[in-house]
Amino acid sequence: MMDGKDDDLIAQLDALNETFLQDVETNRAGKLKPKLENVLDGETYDAQAALRFGLIDKISNFRYAVKRSLYLAKTIKK
Repeated sequence: MMDGKDDDLIAQLDALNETFLQDVETNRAGKLKPKLENVLDGETYDAQAALRFGLIDKISNFRYAVKRSLYLAKTIKK
């Protein structure tokens, strides 16, 4: 495909994937519900399923997300 560079690209993507999965497990500790489904297998989920599996805390709208982001930005110590 890319003249031997496929293996390098795959290795880089695998490393990024591993880091992402570790970050999800760390930051969602105690909230994930892996017994319902292996939620870290690369599938995508709609909002209802993501909430059910513990991948998100709340379903809301863009306005709420912006307000929450601004609030969190003000409360984080630099």
